Amino acid sequence: MAVASLLTRLSHEEAVAAEATVEVVAVDTAAAVVEVTPVEVVATEVAAVDARVEEDTAAAAAALLLGMPSQAVAQGLRDFRGAGRRFEYKGTVKGAAVYDDYAHHPGELKALLETAASLGYQRVICAFQPHTYTRTKALFSEFAAVLQQADVTFLAEIFAAREKNEVGISSQDLAAAVPGARAAKNFDQLTQWLYDLARPGDLILTVGAGDIYTVGEELVRRGQMEST
Repeated sequence: MAVASLLTRLSHEEAVAAEATVEVVAVDTAAAVVEVTPVEVVATEVAAVDARVEEDTAAAAAALLLGMPSQAVAQGLRDFRGAGRRFEYKGTVKGAAVYDDYAHHPGELKALLETAASLGYQRVICAFQPHTYTRTKALFSEFAAVLQQADVTFLAEIFAAREKNEVGISSQDLAAAVPGARAAKNFDQLTQWLYDLARPGDLILTVGAGDIYTVGEELVRRGQMEST
């Protein structure tokens, strides 16, 4: 990704009282530099995509202004991996980045895919597992519309949770409403589709509130086995 020049200043009363400014002087891929003038500098690799750099910077700024040692702030940023199943990095396969997200409502899915599209990958490949038959039925049109935002869409079978399929809906129905989408019979087939398709420059997303995350984990495991 291109280097982004960002200048962000804290302008609240604590910053004024401390006579300090906080600046993000550069963002290069997942690296951020936070400078608190005139004395402290924190330079660290942020364990996330660029979309989270501003939040990490705000956290670092607050910690520094409250007197935390800069070394501790840098270590905290390096160690933090984000909330589980919220754009959670799983690893790579055949040069493609694999992430998992808990999104299972059209609004969440839309926000996720819009963020993914802004990150500069060549393709966004979404493997979505609908959550419950009743939700899929009730929000069918919304899901069908938002899933078209991905470059490639695969569907796992609906995660039943507590339900029985009393509304007569399947992932095959949803796939038929999304141009180019395919519905897998099981996770083995879905994993194979993703593995066959993966290439450098891809962002592969496993998405849903069920057990779809295991597909991403298997993809990464397979990639590791192939590279040894």
